[in-house]
Amino acid sequence: MSSIKVTQIAPRHLRGTTFIGEDGSTTHFHPHSRVILHEYATKEWILEMLSELEGADLSELVTKKYAHATFGEIFLGKAEPTGVKVTDIWFDTTKEDQHLKMCSQLDRDQDGNVIKQHWIHVAPRPSVDDDVQQLKEDVVALEGEIEALITLDEKGSWESTLTDNVESGQVYFSTPDLTSKEITVKISKTDSESNAHMFSTVTFGTWIEFIEDDADYCLGQVALLDNEDDDFFEATINVSVGKGTIVKESNVKIRAFEANEFDPDSIRIVDIDDKPPVEPKEGALWFDNNSSDMTLRVFHEASDAWLAVAPATTIESRVTDMQSQINDLTNKIEMLEVKAQ
Repeated sequence: MSSIKVTQIAPRHLRGTTFIGEDGSTTHFHPHSRVILHEYATKEWILEMLSELEGADLSELVTKKYAHATFGEIFLGKAEPTGVKVTDIWFDTTKEDQHLKMCSQLDRDQDGNVIKQHWIHVAPRPSVDDDVQQLKEDVVALEGEIEALITLDEKGSWESTLTDNVESGQVYFSTPDLTSKEITVKISKTDSESNAHMFSTVTFGTWIEFIEDDADYCLGQVALLDNEDDDFFEATINVSVGKGTIVKESNVKIRAFEANEFDPDSIRIVDIDDKPPVEPKEGALWFDNNSSDMTLRVFHEASDAWLAVAPATTIESRVTDMQSQINDLTNKIEMLEVKAQ
């Protein structure tokens, strides 16, 4: 073994290169010496940086190798994964399931071979119903904001009927087609929740809005009205915006309001279905709620096609995005470990 004591080792030329050691040889640094490699993290530098983190617990820091050996892996797919260990995670993408599960126990035979894997649910099932419920809550919040900008005459919920002999809590439409240019409605002065409505402030030009089961929609202005009866209010509506049809015994939300600067053309109705709307017009919106798509599209008349205007929101795509972010973080951890060695 040879040693050399110098204060500086440098190449002969300014842009030259200096090599320490030869191919196949081993170079050691004295264990009590201090070696600084510029642009590489030293142990002291790492400890100094970590000390600046408020409340940091260094005992909780682990290396990637330790994490791989200790923490559970994540599996994604319809088939139950094999060769798992306790605490491994499996996201079952089966359409009827779609649960996030964790392996809680492994049953083994006398030779130590795994014969059964036990899984427990660690997160509620994500579903379109949850998203729809959230949208309904957003609609309620939006209604509150709209009502702050308009003069509200009446608001309530009624049950639809197909006969004009309306009873308490019912509403009748002269035609079930909400896209008709003109519709006559007869509304009980008591809604389905037993609240009284006099419609005394409703007059010619008042806007009336109908929403059936949070799906079909109609908005128009009062052209004719009859409010002489004690039990019901009747009016003919000039329809500005309409979608869908009224069916028997469905829940219909009704709102009558005054608005001087209101443009009904600003209202955009989104069709939510796994099939595109029939005979769409330019700019029509369609949300494809097929579980493999979940994309918002707009109809482009010139190309006779539905064009995607928002990225797909399938559960698989969300998990894929999350896995990509995990991979990026893993690569950054590896780079830090290399610099710290």
